[in-house]
Amino acid sequence: AGLAAAAALAGAAISVRRVEVWHDELSLWRDWAVQEWYLPVDRTARVRDADAKLGLIEDAARAAPRSVLLQHNLGALRLERGDTAGALAALETARQLGGDSGILWLNLGRAYLRTGDMAQADAALRRAVAAEPYAFFAWLNLARVRLARGDRDGARAALAACARIRPGMEHLWQPESNALAGEAP
Repeated sequence: AGLAAAAALAGAAISVRRVEVWHDELSLWRDWAVQEWYLPVDRTARVRDADAKLGLIEDAARAAPRSVLLQHNLGALRLERGDTAGALAALETARQLGGDSGILWLNLGRAYLRTGDMAQADAALRRAVAAEPYAFFAWLNLARVRLARGDRDGARAALAACARIRPGMEHLWQPESNALAGEAP
């Protein structure tokens, strides 16, 4: 009887896991399908006109408003173009839809940094480096936020992470190093 119960439990656990995997695969397929049908990666990569690229992504995001991938891509492009408010709206939508990737947190941190909301920027960038410990730009932006907040030790630690990730590339964070040393950038 004990062996039969154990076998039944194991079978139930396998079935639950299959449902979880199926659900994850369905979610991935849904995002992939939206990308394939509305926003082929190679097509947008070849679009040189930034307005046309933004239009394609906006159309795709309207067609699939619950796609984390599309909302994130829309936010990242808006951030790249200097539309911080629009970027934050799309990136926050991606986060609220369940987005939790290091790159999403990095982009949220960068957007909050641009708005001057250092507390939100710090929180987002901490999530970015927790998710992606080798994300150089997440650490660099975290150093910038920590400097802006007056947390010199936190900035020093973030820059030390930059040095570990990109040894010999100190020129990339020279302005931040100068600020820590009390020099003008």
